[in-house]
Amino acid sequence: MFRWIESIRVVSGIPQNLYWHQKRMDETFEQFAAIACPFSLHAIFSDMRFPQLGLHKLRIVYNLNRIEKIELSAYSIRKISRFYLVERNDINYSYKFENRTSIDSVNHLEAEPIIVKQGLITDTRYANLIFKKGNYWYTPSTFLLNGTMRQKLLREGFIQECKIGVEDLFNYSHFKLINAMMPPEQALLYSIDLLVRG
Repeated sequence: MFRWIESIRVVSGIPQNLYWHQKRMDETFEQFAAIACPFSLHAIFSDMRFPQLGLHKLRIVYNLNRIEKIELSAYSIRKISRFYLVERNDINYSYKFENRTSIDSVNHLEAEPIIVKQGLITDTRYANLIFKKGNYWYTPSTFLLNGTMRQKLLREGFIQECKIGVEDLFNYSHFKLINAMMPPEQALLYSIDLLVRG
């Protein structure tokens, strides 16, 4: 049976962006079971107590029948020193499956891969990407996973969506990795030179 995960940012005891995580769970049930999601994150968390200090990652593993596991751990953003572009047209990860074999197969001990499909930028193994041009931020329309943070930032107008090919990277000055645990104001800023010059 398929299992899916939600990774939720908990700041000073408060789970963040629950609307978007619930929306993704709802869409998962609609796609794979054609029923309404029976789980309410608000109801689940109403009986839980979280650490009142610091940043934590709440990881939920679930299937179509039940919540299988809830784990909480301290979290900090790691700095990446090297990136590389890798063409992988075979990878699909449109839902947040626990089984990440295909996407984790793109691995490198010393650098973080940015996955390219048909010449277009998608995501890293664990984060969406946003690219800076002037005062504006753009995210690839050719994403692998439409992450909760990505959806939120698009709705708020903080980022815009467009096609970004490998040859387009020269048009941008910087980029960031974003996901549920890394909002843009906390995500590390990287020079585009790390991509266009290797």
